[in-house]
Amino acid sequence: MKSIVHISTSHFPNDNRIYYKEIEGAKKAGYDVYFMVAHGRNEENLANKTYQLKRSTNKIKRYILNQFVAVYRLVKLRPTVVQFHDPELLPSGILLHYLLKKTCLIYDVHEDNFTGLIERGNPRKNRMVKLVLASLVRRAELFASRRLPLIIAEKYYKRYFPNSTEVLNYPIVDKVYENPVAGKTEFLELIYTGNVSIERGLNIYSELVRLNSNVRVHLVGRISSELSKDLHQNLGSEAHRLIIPYTDEFVDPTLLQEYYHQYYWTAGLAIFPKSPHYFEKELTKLFEYMMNSIPVVCSNFPTWENIVIKHQAGVSVDPEDFDNISGVINRLGANDELVNEYGANGSEAVQDYYNWYGQEENLVKLYNKVIQH
Repeated sequence: MKSIVHISTSHFPNDNRIYYKEIEGAKKAGYDVYFMVAHGRNEENLANKTYQLKRSTNKIKRYILNQFVAVYRLVKLRPTVVQFHDPELLPSGILLHYLLKKTCLIYDVHEDNFTGLIERGNPRKNRMVKLVLASLVRRAELFASRRLPLIIAEKYYKRYFPNSTEVLNYPIVDKVYENPVAGKTEFLELIYTGNVSIERGLNIYSELVRLNSNVRVHLVGRISSELSKDLHQNLGSEAHRLIIPYTDEFVDPTLLQEYYHQYYWTAGLAIFPKSPHYFEKELTKLFEYMMNSIPVVCSNFPTWENIVIKHQAGVSVDPEDFDNISGVINRLGANDELVNEYGANGSEAVQDYYNWYGQEENLVKLYNKVIQH
């Protein structure tokens, strides 16, 4: 049987794209699939045939030691395909390209690593250092693209890697999900999913709670317990309306999907501050909100509007205009018919245009192509 090894030093073992979509898709296509990933011994929901790498905040262990371990294991295993998912693995990928002549190597580009590195944290802090590092990563990616097949998770990455294969990070749509009316409460329930950070709108969501006593915001994603505590202290008596169900952990996509069914949602939030890193990204959360028949309220970036406004699945706002954001939320909260209409439009658009199954076909076709080649 042809074998595929996915390798990552930064993602979690139950990462939605790698595990639930790509690994499960390859297994359905008849491949023998392994996952080489940093994880703890007691973690659940691991892929079959998982090789453990060291999870560590120490970058030397994460970036260097794990690569030695991975290369050693891959040389012994000699799989048919190796798919690696992190820019720090590019040196290993290039090395394996020459060591394993009969193994096909694929680099999966999840992020625009150039703008991501520059904009991470405070964009003005250590900007020259970030620019040099980002330039080195981009050069390494371009070097790899001339030697290895590349998969891209975003359409606009074609600008940098014109010969790449699109495997877009659209949701798995296995049925029609409705916004659960039975979950309606006295509040306008708003949900944000994914990693929680300032760059992804945390201050905006916290301000929504402070400005609107009828609003409750749920931050369902990875956030440190220290940051969660600070947020609640800053909100004082209003802290009970900022719901943070998980701290210090990656939220498994199956748990996230269960959370969507708990309340009747006025809106799913994707109100990010202005940042070049996000202007052209098709956020996965937009499609997940739409899949679950939840209206989207997002920043007025043209790429996002081309999804949300085009399909009449929600509203776009200026992320710096808090009065307008509050007004949009309250107008939605006062009009269940509009909420349901936006939700139904979004659900239909995901079923028709933005689902995983066509992307899975692209992935399997690439595997078959590189193996036959």
